[in-house]
Amino acid sequence: MWTSFFTETISQKYLSTCPELKCSIVNDRKDFNNSRAVVFHDRDVILKDLPTVRKYNQHFVFFLMESPYHTSVEAYPYLSTNFYTKTMTYRRDSDIQIPFGYVQKRKSPQPFDLDSWYQLAKGKTKMIAWWVSNCRTPSKREEYVAELRRYIQVDIYGNCGNFTCPRSMIKKCEEDLRRDYRFYFVFENSICLDFVTEKFFDRLNDDVVPIVPSRKLYENLAPPNSFIAADDFPTPRALAEYLHLLSNSLEDYLKYFEWKKEYESIGFPYGMYRAFCTLCQSLLNENPHYLVQPTPSAANVSAWYSKPGVCLDDFIHQLLN
Repeated sequence: MWTSFFTETISQKYLSTCPELKCSIVNDRKDFNNSRAVVFHDRDVILKDLPTVRKYNQHFVFFLMESPYHTSVEAYPYLSTNFYTKTMTYRRDSDIQIPFGYVQKRKSPQPFDLDSWYQLAKGKTKMIAWWVSNCRTPSKREEYVAELRRYIQVDIYGNCGNFTCPRSMIKKCEEDLRRDYRFYFVFENSICLDFVTEKFFDRLNDDVVPIVPSRKLYENLAPPNSFIAADDFPTPRALAEYLHLLSNSLEDYLKYFEWKKEYESIGFPYGMYRAFCTLCQSLLNENPHYLVQPTPSAANVSAWYSKPGVCLDDFIHQLLN
């Protein structure tokens, strides 16, 4: 690792799920010449602090978990071409995908105790919760919520609302969420291809129904009937009316949890563990004496990562109009 991952040091624990693979993650630059891959977290790259040369058989890996709206200001455009050889991001068309979470099939089906679920649903007395700290976003999600709140209760926690949840009380807040709320609003700060953060996968585990912006962006990542998509409804008012109907019909509401019999949601950071194992395996599969060439996504990172159509800039306005 040439950089940190924000404030975190990526260590050997990120290979803990694949101990059979003979790879090591090191952060000491003395090991640079012996490394088959050098990973650069885009948001932590300092242009004045870069290696001056790349060995012929060595990979430079572009690593980023942010949307194209939140790349580094300096390093991203400057290092876009002729620097990286592999990409490692949340995008499924990366050389190595790092999902914020994922859904996997259970080894054996889990019983679905309808009576227990009925009691859980019956005890929920509130409609929609939303934890949010960024009040003005590229996705314009705040505009959709403002319209939705005209027709249904939306409790907003954090910097943008009237409800608070201090870090010291996170566990209690999550317990309150499971117990009290029927739905959770999961609109990302950017609506971009494959940009589905841990918020969605965490909520799948919290016994609430996530409300997402677009069915197309989520349907390949989660089981059928595990979420509600806003773009299935012509207006926020129509969505609110449907949510009220579900609240008055526990039988229909509970259908959104039946997927849990066959599947389970795996949250962050296990997707990162899986990704670093995949990177390790890809290096082991390569001939260490061959000349490394940039992959198509790495050859021009910005042209790939920020290409037109990757982010739906006007999606919320289309939903509102």
